[in-house]
This record gives sequence, C-alpha cells and structure tokens, in this order.
Amino acid sequence: MYSGDLLFTTDNEVLLRNQHNLPALNCVQYKAKKSLITEDLLVESNKKGFGSKIGQITNRITEMTSLMASFSPDSEEYKVLKYRTQCGQAQQQAEIDKAKGIISNPMPKSWYIWSENIIREDDSDDIINKKKLYQNICAHKKPYFFQYNYSSLRAEYLAHKKQANENCVSLFNKTLEELLSCDVLSLDEERFIYTYKNKMKLDFSPSTMNRICWEVEKVFDKINWPTDNEFDYNILKSNVGYSLQDYASVKKLCKNYQNDCKLALKNKKKNNNSDSEDTIDVDQLIILLEQNISGIVPNKEVQCDILTDLCYKDGINKQVVWTICGDIIVNNLLKRNNNIIRYPKKCENGEFWCCGNQFSMETLVYGGENDEEF
Repeated sequence: MYSGDLLFTTDNEVLLRNQHNLPALNCVQYKAKKSLITEDLLVESNKKGFGSKIGQITNRITEMTSLMASFSPDSEEYKVLKYRTQCGQAQQQAEIDKAKGIISNPMPKSWYIWSENIIREDDSDDIINKKKLYQNICAHKKPYFFQYNYSSLRAEYLAHKKQANENCVSLFNKTLEELLSCDVLSLDEERFIYTYKNKMKLDFSPSTMNRICWEVEKVFDKINWPTDNEFDYNILKSNVGYSLQDYASVKKLCKNYQNDCKLALKNKKKNNNSDSEDTIDVDQLIILLEQNISGIVPNKEVQCDILTDLCYKDGINKQVVWTICGDIIVNNLLKRNNNIIRYPKKCENGEFWCCGNQFSMETLVYGGENDEEF
C-alpha cells in the first residue's frame, strides 16, 4: 500500500510507521494468474464480480474522513482515522480486482460497528484504553450530508429530532433549539442533550461537506417555499375520471408497497451491519407495484389521475407517481402550455452564466420541425 506498511492486524491494533514525510498513497496493484479466455472463465469472472462492496467501503471511508474533522491533526484519533482511510483505499482497489480472483481482507468490524468496542469486565487496562479510543472514532454514523442521499435516513433523523423536541418542551419548557443554544445547563439538561446526540444516526463533525451542507441549508431556510396547498396539482392530471373502487384498490397496493419498502430497507440495513451477502432489491418492489396497478387499471391516464390524487390527498410518495406515470404528467403539462418548452442553451454572449458557461433561454414547440434536433 505504501512504504509505511499499512496492515489489517488480527487483534485490530493499529500499526503506524514512518509517520513523518510519508509519500503519496500508492495502492498495490494486485496481479492474478494469466489465463486464456474461455467461456467458463468469463462466467466464473462474472460471478466473482457479483456482490461488490465498493460502495459500502467508500461510504465507510467517507464516514471516517468526516470524523477526522473533529480532531486535531496531531491527535492520536486523527492519525488512526487517517491510517484507516488509507487501508480502506487499498481495500477499494482489491474489491475492484475481485473479478480477477483477488481476495481482499475484510475491514475490522470494530472500525464501523460500535458494539464491537464494548468494554468487558475481564479486559486489561491496555485493551480498555484501546477500546475507549476506538469508541471515539468508530465510523458507525453517516455524515450529516448523507441524509440528502438516503431519504429513509433523513426521515429517521427528522423523526428523532421531532420526538426529542417534544420531550424537551415537556421536560424543560424549552424547544430543542433553545436548549442546544444555552450556555449554562443543568445536569438533567446536559444528560438530555448527550442522549439526544448519542442516539442520532448522523455524524455532525465539521467536515468540509457537512459545513457546505449547513451553509446551503441556511440559505434555503430564508426562502418562503410554497406549500402543497398553494399548488394546484390538477395541472398534472389527465382528468379522465375513475371509480372509487379502483381508487381504493390502488391505495391499498401503494400502502402495501410502502410497508414492504420499510421492511426491505430495515433488512438491508441489518444485513449491511452483519456483512451478509443477502440483500433485498428495493427497486424490484416499484416494478411489482406498477404491474399490480396495471392489472387493476390498465389505462395509463387513469393510473396517473388516481396516483396523483393519492399523492396529494393520502400522502403517497411522489417518487411512486413519477416513476409509474411521469411520462403522462409531462405530456399533460405540455398540453397545458401549448406544447411549448423553454430550455437553456449554451452560447457565446448569453443571457446568464452557469458553471463557467454562458446560456440563453430557447423556445421549442414540442412536435415541431426542431423537435428531432432537440
């Protein structure tokens, strides 16, 4: 991996060598035995490439990198986390080479599962000190900005924050925000804040991405966003009409879909924590839902009207609506705008700048002579 000999050790003890003037990280390029390509070997290679954990490894490295921002570069915590991220990069390389038959050593669970670092009664003083260190730097929480990558994680965070705020008002007659901003706290208030942060599924370390996320949130908080009540969602519909029986049947399917998604995500999270290879493909659930809805309501325009009403009246996920009948919605919007589309086109001396380029707004009549070029 590099000249400092970064190693995964059997007792999870970190070996840090040549800490001064380290060269740039250069992951080992593993070599597999050369063979003449045959159909059997291609099949075997494809099988070895299944179940890749590159994304999982990358997420853990990101979590460790985020944690580093909470410690001084001279601290032991920072140095150990840096070592772990370097090991993770080497493991990424090995995982990429998995299709070649390369087998990589798994990352020690104590690096990302907090329960692996619980102090036992029979632990020696050295092991206790090591576990205390590992508890402080365990990458068992996703960085704060990850909530915008995973809707389920954001929902869980908002639910935790809402419940904590209700408890805070009940116990201390203060909102959670007011309590967190207090300079002087009682012992009970300190315990409450500690419990709130400890049970949080997100890491609030001041990493670069977290700080960027907080700045963006500050700007968005100042915007007076329109509510769904102010939006006339009927412009999305085909207005073809449907029966109450079909509405009730599709509603039941959507509710079952949402429950199945929650169960699938829960099982997937459990399997990830235990390093199990068995995962449930959540994407297959939306395909099955679409098939079941088509079995009840074959007409796509009727599907669009029912799902849109379910979305704005009964809280069905908007993603379900757009996945199943997004093309119908777009066509409905086009019809209501006389099939006119306005879009930005890159050009010199444009009307405005974006990402270092100039653009001007162009008008296109969908279905016109320039439609194919567009």
